[in-house]
Amino acid sequence: MTAAQYEASIRSSYPPGAADAVLAEYPVSKYPSPQLASSAAGTDLLLACTARHVVHLWAKSVPVYQYEFNYQNAPYYFPEMPGFVPLASHTIDLQFLFSNWHGGQLGVNSRSLNAQETMLSDELVAAWTNFARTGNPNGSGNSPWPQFTNQSGAPAILSENVPSLSTFTDAQFAAEHHCAFWDPILGYGT
Repeated sequence: MTAAQYEASIRSSYPPGAADAVLAEYPVSKYPSPQLASSAAGTDLLLACTARHVVHLWAKSVPVYQYEFNYQNAPYYFPEMPGFVPLASHTIDLQFLFSNWHGGQLGVNSRSLNAQETMLSDELVAAWTNFARTGNPNGSGNSPWPQFTNQSGAPAILSENVPSLSTFTDAQFAAEHHCAFWDPILGYGT
């Protein structure tokens, strides 16, 4: 994707005033490539800020655990595409939960998990198993995956990454994904 193609894509996807605002919020100059600028805008709008809004709503009524799989070097399960750099993407974490999962009949095993990735896989399988059994991914307690709360500044989100799991706040997540920009557009008052 070229810078001109990125701009054309945004302009064809949004009304004129909104397109200008999206291009200002996600300028190509702030990303390694036009494709990554486009991916960031789409991911933030369609996945990150929407998920954040839902988590805030659910946390008012039930225990909620939020995570973001943001490991940038996971084996990619689709054939190599010229000019496309695979990073963390929707469903890329499934291979860490289901042994030898490779993206269905069109997927490929680009490589096996390395030692650090296998450790991450083991941690995630344990967390999801605990969650299925008890409703708490930690089994008991609140570590390393904290229960999400609507309290400002509280560690609330698990970062699934190599070399280890860590946490970050809802405010950090919102800033990283430009939710202050998208929430009013989406009609969210989080």
